[in-house]
Amino acid sequence: MKKSVSLIFLALFACFCVSGGIKNGGVQSVYYWKKILFENLPYPANTLIGKYPYYIPAQNDVNGIQYHTQSGLMIAAVGRIRPGVPSTLNAFCVADYDKGTSPYLWGFPDYEKNTLKAEFYGNS
Repeated sequence: MKKSVSLIFLALFACFCVSGGIKNGGVQSVYYWKKILFENLPYPANTLIGKYPYYIPAQNDVNGIQYHTQSGLMIAAVGRIRPGVPSTLNAFCVADYDKGTSPYLWGFPDYEKNTLKAEFYGNS
């Protein structure tokens, strides 16, 4: 009995894997970033803010994304758990980019509202 239940489970699992159930889980990739790039940054990327560079590409990861129908903007959240992230809340105009591309982000509503207080950077 145990052996037949195990065989049935393995057969169902194999069918699930072959049908693509694990491959993408029904998720469709529309935009993809290997490296997050920003447009119209208020400072050059190598500018030091405190003891850290203003922009460190490896520190930027999109954590969430949502389409805003009325404005046609895609809003993207980039976590600030490390230094070098110029903006937490970002956007790009969907009409300007094709699906499957890596859109440039800009601070939403602007970079000034995304600026961290000086205390965040500590004494340096």
